[in-house]
Amino acid sequence: MAASAQSQIAQDALADANATLADEQATLDGLNEQLDALTTDMTEEEQQASSEVAALQGQITEQEGVVASAAQDAATAQAEADAAAEGTDDASLQAALEGMANKPVDDEVTGWARGVLDVKIDEMRSVLETAEATEPDSTETAEPTP
Repeated sequence: MAASAQSQIAQDALADANATLADEQATLDGLNEQLDALTTDMTEEEQQASSEVAALQGQITEQEGVVASAAQDAATAQAEADAAAEGTDDASLQAALEGMANKPVDDEVTGWARGVLDVKIDEMRSVLETAEATEPDSTETAEPTP
């Protein structure tokens, strides 16, 4: 159950990371469009002299770093989601049920088990998300007690 709840949490994190990546890429694309519009009819000397162009180039460089970081976060979230999803499919459930029953089980039993597990997974997910939300930040330092 915890694995399935963690899988759902990992899938949510993946969706968030992909959305962030898309937003950051859109920002970078917009900055590049602005730069292209400013520099289309300028000579190279005019481009170098323009403080607005220089500022945009700085923003683009910074945004490229943000996009690269968001892409890495999305890749990490994808790997975590893939790892958390292992063994949570219907075939794994069917195999586990048959292993416990020491005989084949029909689709009705598997469907019933999936329904029960879905409820338990949602409960576990809520517990895990609550625990993550109340967990102290590891960057905070505890003050020594006298």
